[in-house]
Amino acid sequence: MTTNSSRVMKSLQADIEKDLSSFTDELYQEIKNTTPVQTGVAKKGWRKGKVNLDNSKSTIITNGVPYIDELNAGSSQQAPDGIVSPAIKKVSGKYQ
Repeated sequence: MTTNSSRVMKSLQADIEKDLSSFTDELYQEIKNTTPVQTGVAKKGWRKGKVNLDNSKSTIITNGVPYIDELNAGSSQQAPDGIVSPAIKKVSGKYQ
């Protein structure tokens, strides 16, 4: 019985990791799509990477463009609601 429950747990963990990976990929793409474009620098500035946090790998999405915080705060008429929050809202709606 322990072996069976062990297999079930591993299968569940694999499914969760797959869903989380899909969510992160979709979120990254939606963030890029939501980013306003004047020169394209901010849109090209998005990066997705893996880091180790608390003994587990996590995915982070970053942008080092100096004015990305202003854009994310809604300074552009192209994205008056910002970038990250609308992207999270749109993508997370698919996973409910």
